[in-house]
Amino acid sequence: SWTFVEGDYTANSGQWTLVPWDGDATRTLAVYEQHVNAALPIPDGMQRAGQLRNVPGIVEKLRRHVED
Repeated sequence: SWTFVEGDYTANSGQWTLVPWDGDATRTLAVYEQHVNAALPIPDGMQRAGQLRNVPGIVEKLRRHVED
């Protein structure tokens, strides 16, 4: 879990929860939760676009790290 300390947000916190996927020890379900409230108004479409671009990259980096 994390909490953003300073920046352009009034809130930015979240967590990753990793659990075995369907009883298969070789697979993991990663649940990503985030609460963000920007200090400046940002259109919903821009927020969603940022999340859709960033989360897959984070997951791919996590996979590479785990596989090393």
